[in-house]
Amino acid sequence: MPLETFFKRAFSWSLVLLTIIAAISMLWSIQRSFLGVMINSNEGWNAFFGDAAMGKMQLYPSPDELITNNYPPLSFYIVGSLGKILGDTILAGRLLSLLAIGVISIFIAQIIKKLSITSGKLASSLQGRLIGVTYFIGTLTIFFKWYVGANDPQLLAQAIMIIGFSLFIKAMEQERNYWIAIFVMVIAGFFKHNIITMPLTIMLWLLLQKKWKVFFFCSFFALSLIILGFAICLGAYGFDFYYNFTSPRSCLLFKVSHAFSDLGALSVGLLFWFFTSWKFRKESSVHLVSLMVFIALIVGFVQRLGNGVFVNAQFDLVIALSIGLGIAFTLCSRDHCYLLQLIGIIALALFFLLEPSFLYIFSPSYHRRLAESEQIMKDHIEMVRAMPGDVFCESYVAYRAGKPFAADALNVEERMRVGRLPKDTMTRRFMQHQLREVDYVWDVGIE
Repeated sequence: MPLETFFKRAFSWSLVLLTIIAAISMLWSIQRSFLGVMINSNEGWNAFFGDAAMGKMQLYPSPDELITNNYPPLSFYIVGSLGKILGDTILAGRLLSLLAIGVISIFIAQIIKKLSITSGKLASSLQGRLIGVTYFIGTLTIFFKWYVGANDPQLLAQAIMIIGFSLFIKAMEQERNYWIAIFVMVIAGFFKHNIITMPLTIMLWLLLQKKWKVFFFCSFFALSLIILGFAICLGAYGFDFYYNFTSPRSCLLFKVSHAFSDLGALSVGLLFWFFTSWKFRKESSVHLVSLMVFIALIVGFVQRLGNGVFVNAQFDLVIALSIGLGIAFTLCSRDHCYLLQLIGIIALALFFLLEPSFLYIFSPSYHRRLAESEQIMKDHIEMVRAMPGDVFCESYVAYRAGKPFAADALNVEERMRVGRLPKDTMTRRFMQHQLREVDYVWDVGIE
């Protein structure tokens, strides 16, 4: 058998393995969404404000309350509306998160196809698209699983943003309709405001391409929409919106180690992209994606230092790498770099296959612990439900127990730090029996 044929066959089988790993992990994530345990600690928080959008409480609480909503409003109306239909806002948010994974995957594949075409007539772009999608799904469901199928607007906003990014690439090809892409991207920002890598990428790309007229139009149009959006929010919610949206968040330098730890999960993808992007550095598509990866690295690193910010800070980077890897493998196929292709796909497959988070899926003891956690959580919720008055506990527990959202630990801590609340705020509430503290149940979430 010729060596080239061997490399091709080995690559195909490795791609099959990578696809199976991603599919299994995704199917497990779907199943997990229907379990009665927390996927992440934001789920109850988002459920309370999803219900608030339906009129159950203020969407943006007054300053004298011990809860704060520092998110833009649109996701709460979508999740709250679906929650009203389903009778379960947490489940609604989880289903939308799963749907968002599918939408992002579709547009990753479309962007890979579009950018591959701009690099010349390429062979095997279908394989490149499949690699980009499986890398995205595998990375999120194995390494960043706390947001997959969780009641959190991050992935929903990412899905809308990548639609806008895809529309912008199409607009650049046709040299018209830039406003549609900008409009969609601004809408995405009003679902979650920390997704800035893709907008920054397109604006810097326009500058690098010296498309001054388009740059100034897009900048002015985007700024006008953002100002209009904030004006509408201020008109609808008053000063409370401004107070909530500008709630303080401290920067914690010790979280530098967390940012580097996140990059460990992306190390194989980053290394392969850096090597191939240099090899194919003359391709315009590689320039665009390299810019996106570079911006995502900086933005993700800085955002990760924020108090309470978790691995979702890296999602732009995951998407950028997924697009980049799809293009890289397509270019390797075009230039007959079969050994390089094979090394890359084997490295990715083994990195996923040997990760403990993936192996847990097949562990009977892990599933027994999850079943035990479901029962513990159920008992804990019933205990809290039976307590008189307001309680201070995990928001997921409070929501499931039918208790009002009385206090948000992170935001109270930040507001006390900058003097917006007295230092003894929580202590006084406990001593005056206005609030009853319940220990968090840390061992009943997703590991």
